[in-house]
Amino acid sequence: TCTRLPAAAGSAQNEGDAEVSCTNYHGLRINPSNTGNIRGQASFGLSDALRLTIDPSFQYVLANGGGFTVVPETDRRLIGASGTPGVDLNGDGDTLDSIALYTPNTTNTHRYSVNSSLIWYLDDDSLLRFGYTFDRARHRQTGQWGWLDEHGNPENVFAGRDGRPVLTADGAELRGRDRLSIALLNQVSLAYSSRALDGRLRYDIGLRAPFFERELNQYCHTSITGGQYCTTQPASAPDANGLVTFEGVNGSFLPPYGGTRKYDDFLPSVGISFEPWRDGHLFYASYAAGLSAPRTDNLYNVQILDVEPETTDSFDFGWRYNGPRITSSTALWYSRFDNRIVSSFDPDLGLSVDRNVGRVDLWGIDAEVGVRATDHLSLYGSASYNNSEVKNDIPFNSTVFVPTAGKELVETPEWTLAARAQYVFGGLQIGLQGKYVGERWATDVNDESAPSFTVLDADLRYAFDAFGLKQTYVQLNVTNLLDRQYLGSIATSRFSADRTQPYGNVPFYSVGAPRTYQLTVGLSF
Repeated sequence: TCTRLPAAAGSAQNEGDAEVSCTNYHGLRINPSNTGNIRGQASFGLSDALRLTIDPSFQYVLANGGGFTVVPETDRRLIGASGTPGVDLNGDGDTLDSIALYTPNTTNTHRYSVNSSLIWYLDDDSLLRFGYTFDRARHRQTGQWGWLDEHGNPENVFAGRDGRPVLTADGAELRGRDRLSIALLNQVSLAYSSRALDGRLRYDIGLRAPFFERELNQYCHTSITGGQYCTTQPASAPDANGLVTFEGVNGSFLPPYGGTRKYDDFLPSVGISFEPWRDGHLFYASYAAGLSAPRTDNLYNVQILDVEPETTDSFDFGWRYNGPRITSSTALWYSRFDNRIVSSFDPDLGLSVDRNVGRVDLWGIDAEVGVRATDHLSLYGSASYNNSEVKNDIPFNSTVFVPTAGKELVETPEWTLAARAQYVFGGLQIGLQGKYVGERWATDVNDESAPSFTVLDADLRYAFDAFGLKQTYVQLNVTNLLDRQYLGSIATSRFSADRTQPYGNVPFYSVGAPRTYQLTVGLSF
């Protein structure tokens, strides 16, 4: 529950007091989302040997992750450029109070994409593919704060953007952030595939060249400790480092700015597979280079403006078997990451912050087996072992290094196990599955972790094909069947949970969902 304090003139009401705080109230930790997608597919046979495919799409998203902030009525952002002592938020005739507001960070995205390929069938065993990908996303990220009702629920789930905004003394909207970004990708690729030895040997050679561009438009000031500071209050003149200050406000800030960041690379890949006996056994090996550019969100934070793109060299070696009743595979893989990017969610700032942890080596083994035990019963199991090592200490400042060399990568369990049993009889399908996730480190120096957990899920589905209703079914899913309590995702800490260290911080965890029921009805007509 969330308890609001009644307004009382002449006395201070503080809605941040522990006994009335709404910070963990479920009605404020929400995820409203208005989403729409449209997609087209086209394939044109230009000749017997040449084919063009075009796959355009558009996505619209308006969403946020909720939020809650207690704001003093004398907050300098409320005062702005006016000379008033504050703003009476609860209407009791004074400015002595600290009032709870709904403070989500809302993102409105318009995303246009096109994937296209020109495929040239050189002969029955070989083809050449030229690909082009275009992706442009316009992100309007705002944080107009809104009001809570008497029960602590937001008047509008999109706060001041779609509802009644909170106004400052000089009539501006009280905001947590305000920026416009354009994320642009142009990528070209070329791949050659061929078969030999009567089709038993296949090899693929490829090269792709992604060109990323991040256009940034920051309309608020940015604190040197992270986060945006939106105000109409006049700032001081910039110092030698281009930073400004505000009267009555701690810290230094970077003024509003705009700019563009670009990332590009040429990334080769090669793969080979061999089926020696034509009895379902297949052996393969592959190599691929990768590039991951920093996310647009994180380029707005002063302390991580130097985040470098992450590059990867990945190798895979494996075996697969596909028989009449058994399918199985085993893969040994190795990946070397340079400038490995790790993200942490800061609930106070309401955003994720990227950081480079230097070189990271990962290797592991993945194995799975599926068995069709009878005509009605099938079984499946998988196991993954993951070994990771951070190779270097991370510089915290010019004199302090975080002791991360030799540590394991955050949120990366060594062991992950899964199993499923499924029984099908006529139109009835019954399934039971389970997953085990091992211990995961929550900090770069491995001084706090989330314990391992196991969850079971069940599903029941009935198809109405026997009644002439093709592709029509009803399905019941029960997740976390035993209602186990566990920690799901981790907002990993930079860099240690030890607050006595200058680089200490508090990790945050998402609680796993309790037992959940979902009923689905599927119709085809």
